[in-house]
Amino acid sequence: MKNLLIVAAALLAGATCFGAADGTAARLKANKARISLADAKGRIDKAIASPVVMKAIMQHLSAGDQKAFLAEVNAAIATMPGSEAERTATFVAINRAALEGAQKGNVATLVAESYATVSPSALPALSESLGSDLMNRATDKGRTYTDEQYLKLAQVVMEKVNARTAEVDHGDVRSGFAALMFARGSNDPKPATVEALVAMLPAAARETAKKEWFPGALAEGEAKSYDAMLAAADVEAPEAATAPADGAEPSGDDQTVDIPLRIAGPQIATSLIADIAGANTDPARSVGAFNPVFDAVTAPLAQDLPNLGTGEAFMNPGESIGYQWQNTRD
Repeated sequence: MKNLLIVAAALLAGATCFGAADGTAARLKANKARISLADAKGRIDKAIASPVVMKAIMQHLSAGDQKAFLAEVNAAIATMPGSEAERTATFVAINRAALEGAQKGNVATLVAESYATVSPSALPALSESLGSDLMNRATDKGRTYTDEQYLKLAQVVMEKVNARTAEVDHGDVRSGFAALMFARGSNDPKPATVEALVAMLPAAARETAKKEWFPGALAEGEAKSYDAMLAAADVEAPEAATAPADGAEPSGDDQTVDIPLRIAGPQIATSLIADIAGANTDPARSVGAFNPVFDAVTAPLAQDLPNLGTGEAFMNPGESIGYQWQNTRD
């Protein structure tokens, strides 16, 4: 039987291999009003078919409904027909879109939901993809995170991840993949960084992670392996190919097909760690309430244009609503 070896996620920030579903995203973008969870559930098929639609739907849900909807979507992806590789690609693309559509302050909660509800077989790809950009320390423009600062952000997320994965099967392994996301996102998984991340895992998983899981997962080249972690999550490893006799060329069921899906480094300035860092965008808070150092340098208050996109804009598409991320510096 042909074997498929998934070694990483073939997705860059903003890139997609799915088409938008019949204008759903455009209609949602025009209408800035909240939609109900029930309404969102009625569009799960369109969300799965297009990361653009998934992000648009998420942007119109409350923080609590975002979490519930993401869980429903991941449950639907898990039952999709097709190959494991196809489902993995969909998990990665749609969960990335969900995180990019998160309400302010909701990123950590949604990251935890992703690691709790994505199928374990897709977690290596998800972990590597998120660590390459969205959760990478180098992609937050205008800010430089020290090791200590980045690990503090990781701690915030890992506390939510551990609490959520404790409610599902294979929670320790799921938390392990989240910690690996931060190891890769540090861009320098030095022993001290890895040790700190291992300490953030549930106590029962720390020794196994340190000795068995992380050495293989963080290895380079052919030595890199997630086998120990996937085995702990009851994910069956692909069957070994049968060696052809007498030096014959492999054919048919004897042939192993490796599919490397490459991840680029943090080339696109897309970052969600600013949300976790508590960047001060709430007018009710003082500038230094959460991040006195970062927010003293980067204070987006009074720079964003008012959001003119209302229900009226949905009814009157010609109304000016500004463009995404427009601010008074443009």
